[in-house]
Amino acid sequence: MRISEVTIKNFRALRDVTIPLQPFSILIGENDVGKTSVLSALSRFYDGKKLSSPDDWYNRDTHEPITVSVTYTDLPKNDDVQKIAVDGKMTVVKQFAFDASAPKPQALVNGEEKPVAKSIVDAWLMPHNYVFVPVHRSIGEQFSMTKTAVLGKLLRNKMQIALGQSAAAKHVQNVVSVLRESVLEYQERMETCMKEQVHNDEISLEFGDLDIDPIAGIKFKPMISEKSTPKILIENRGAGTQNNLIIALFRVVAQEDAAQNIIFAFEEPENSLHPGAQRQLFTAIQAIADKTQTLVTTHSPVFIDRGSYENNIWLSRHPETRATQARAFDKKKLNTVRDDLGIMASDALLKGGGNCVVLVEGDTEEEAFPTFMKMMGLSTLSLGVSIIKMGGSDEDDFRRAIQLMEAFDIPCVAVLDGDDKGRSTVAALQRRRDVPNLKGAFSLDAGKMIEDYYPPEIIIDVINERLNPSAKVPSGEIGDGDTGRKRKEALERIREDYLLGGKTFPKKMIGMHGTIKMQELGMPVPDTLKDIFNFVKAVATGKK
Repeated sequence: MRISEVTIKNFRALRDVTIPLQPFSILIGENDVGKTSVLSALSRFYDGKKLSSPDDWYNRDTHEPITVSVTYTDLPKNDDVQKIAVDGKMTVVKQFAFDASAPKPQALVNGEEKPVAKSIVDAWLMPHNYVFVPVHRSIGEQFSMTKTAVLGKLLRNKMQIALGQSAAAKHVQNVVSVLRESVLEYQERMETCMKEQVHNDEISLEFGDLDIDPIAGIKFKPMISEKSTPKILIENRGAGTQNNLIIALFRVVAQEDAAQNIIFAFEEPENSLHPGAQRQLFTAIQAIADKTQTLVTTHSPVFIDRGSYENNIWLSRHPETRATQARAFDKKKLNTVRDDLGIMASDALLKGGGNCVVLVEGDTEEEAFPTFMKMMGLSTLSLGVSIIKMGGSDEDDFRRAIQLMEAFDIPCVAVLDGDDKGRSTVAALQRRRDVPNLKGAFSLDAGKMIEDYYPPEIIIDVINERLNPSAKVPSGEIGDGDTGRKRKEALERIREDYLLGGKTFPKKMIGMHGTIKMQELGMPVPDTLKDIFNFVKAVATGKK
């Protein structure tokens, strides 16, 4: 069950506004248009508490009630839900009078209000169903056992499951054991994420002073260690390290089934983050949205969803009434996006810059291309070049991304594999006339993918050093002449035979560490890539 629309009246900056919402919605707009008010209104809706501050009322006028009306779709097959559903949708309203008792939810059924069954309230309309992470978030709070904390919600769910098991109910110590294993599991998973994010195997995470009480809850202190700085409380580390841990937390949340009945709302999650970290966080939040509804407010072009226009919703003031209004992106009017958001190309830092965007198929290229360019004496940051992965070779995905970049006056270069699909997409892009900002579309050498440009010994070294195979992978597992499909099959065979885990071979590590090895060994950049990067340089410097 997810929210498809919310109408808010008389709350803070919002006089009367209706906002369509997708499973992943990004609310964009200038300051003071009501983005935070939307997330806060939903928070009040789920909290179920009375409102006693005039500051919550539009213009502080408390005579009219605050109304929050939430429409849900993708409804479960539940008898109580179906009784108040109309055309596959359920609309629930809460009306807040100033300093009055907490309102009871009412269902709108063909214009009439009907009570909402307790089973619906308990399952979907409770405070634990909505997590609001404000921009001025306390790093420690997100790792507490409070009802609003991100990790706290997951651990509370584990506790409820453990207490509900017959063996655990009889033996409290079993509950403690279950919870301890859960805490340590999350600690290990987040530590792994942090190492990947900063490319630092020496960093470690410890939940110190761990105290588990099945009744009172769980307490611990997140501490970060590195070679020269052992066990420092996360609150005492810099903003970069704190945000690294927050990103790791959100990545872990995205993998949890326990998060499926939670709506996550993030206020300006990019705050204080470097553009590269912004993209990491955006990817982590997208992964959460794959499992459960997620709402984001942002000022960052990085957080604009270039794959699904309808996910982007911008709020603005009516030029005459100054009332907040909401509009979804319209792909037919992409050229108005920049003016509506007040964003110019110089603001679109993306991951490296807004002078040229290089669209690639996958992780390997995204990680490898900056290093390959560095081997040529080129800097993505100095040139203002961003490398963005598209997650495949689909022509429509590339076209949509290029069109969105056009709205920011950002030129693009597309680089795809040399297989049949990649070459077909390149040919199709080259024929298009609706993407004038596409400066060039290239495919790699015939039949080749990016991994084919790495010597077999480099790939095997990366596997043995970085991927923890069940046994050392010997040389010869990848033949010198294996390219294209043969090399892909070799990598998949190694993944299966040496228990690397996952559904596909983790190519990202080749791009990340294999390219650095080539650089350290003084290997040349393959000629095909060299030609592409020289073209990218010309585009970024305005010569193409």
